Amino acid sequence: METTNASFELRLDRFAILELQLNKYTIKRINSYKMKTLKQLERLRKAHKLIQQQNTGTPAEFAIRLHISERELYRLL
Repeated sequence: METTNASFELRLDRFAILELQLNKYTIKRINSYKMKTLKQLERLRKAHKLIQQQNTGTPAEFAIRLHISERELYRLL
């Protein structure tokens, strides 16, 4: 019976380690999404400000002001 309990505890320990690794991975992914969202919100804020000031210029110039590609500008808007 002692061997069974030891192997059961070992399996639980392995499960706990896997769960911790999964949690770390999940937290990294959540943080990555947060950073992407914050970056996108900042770009939108800056775009809105430039539009209000009527200081956008051509799409190419507008994209340069936002430090993004022209394709990203179209996706953003």
